[in-house]
Amino acid sequence: MKQPKVVIVGGGVVGTSVAYRLAKNGVTDITLLEKDFLGFGASSRSAGTYQTQYLTREDIAWKAIGRPLIEELIKDGSLEFTRVGYLRLASTPDHLEQFEKSVKIQKEEWGLTAMVLSPKEINSKWPDLNTSDIQGGLHGPNDGYVDPHDLCNLLGRAASSKGARILQNHKVIGVQTTGDKVTSVTTDKGEFPCDWIVNCTGAWAPTMGKMLGIDVPIRAYKRQIIALKPTPWQGPFVNEYVPGIEKPSLYFRPETGNLLLVSQHWEGICDWEVAEDPDKYSEKVDWNFVEDISHLLENRLPAAGKAGFLRGWAGLYSFTPDEQPILGVTKQIPNLINALGCHGVGVMISPTMAVVVTELILKGETDLLDLRKYALERFSS
Repeated sequence: MKQPKVVIVGGGVVGTSVAYRLAKNGVTDITLLEKDFLGFGASSRSAGTYQTQYLTREDIAWKAIGRPLIEELIKDGSLEFTRVGYLRLASTPDHLEQFEKSVKIQKEEWGLTAMVLSPKEINSKWPDLNTSDIQGGLHGPNDGYVDPHDLCNLLGRAASSKGARILQNHKVIGVQTTGDKVTSVTTDKGEFPCDWIVNCTGAWAPTMGKMLGIDVPIRAYKRQIIALKPTPWQGPFVNEYVPGIEKPSLYFRPETGNLLLVSQHWEGICDWEVAEDPDKYSEKVDWNFVEDISHLLENRLPAAGKAGFLRGWAGLYSFTPDEQPILGVTKQIPNLINALGCHGVGVMISPTMAVVVTELILKGETDLLDLRKYALERFSS
């Protein structure tokens, strides 16, 4: 079979995962183009969590399909994975019921270890947590976090070792087409022919879409993280966010260097939010955010009142109008695959995106996910 020429645009965790997975499956003619450095965008500014503690069968599948890719990197010693566990807190009995269903799906369909803990059990394991206002928690003891910048570079090196070209500081400035297909991608340093182009440009997807002649309805929104020191916490990654409740919710986790990372997560867009330009937004943390998040943290973890602010930074979550990813072949351009719209969970779903993209290129199809739900065309129908 003829080797496909694959050009991947974007060197974040999605693009590097795709390059690695393709190379691991024998594709030798791969070129990844990144306008800055690997992990430059949202990837290197994330909290790096990897967990499967979601509630619906589909959401769990998104995180579980690609998990073997992460686990194999951990097993061979190339990826440093801090397996602190993950604890999602329930504030209502309904949440707790959904947690029980999640445990069953994870165990029976994916062979994963998860459990529901009562407030008493949580308090017994982690007495520093305030459990007075919760119903329980969904605990994944094998979950944890990675350094996302290191992950991007590891995947890039691994793909390169198998023959892929990983080209940083290569800004894409256009594409060439013949008929309805892209035949090459032009950067400020040269032109790269392709049989397939994979768009992994994240917050820059609308710009890439204009070059391709398609509308990609992705907007980027600012999210912030602060680091406190010394950490009062050596337990799991704790998250008060429950999928489906689209409001800012506290999360925190320990970090190397006696630090505590603290932020808010929600997989939706609030009415008061304004979309950001990924080339112009402020990467600095807002002091109002620091004050607000500190009060929330002290309620859940009273000992945090003794920790001091060390630093903070901001990144971007990329959202589609329905807050679901865009994944799959584009009808208008049949050799274009989009892997976009990760809405703050790119580290978790990038391995799955990579598996799906690889199957589409090598097999022409996939049955791992129903891609009709994630097709770009859903926004124009």
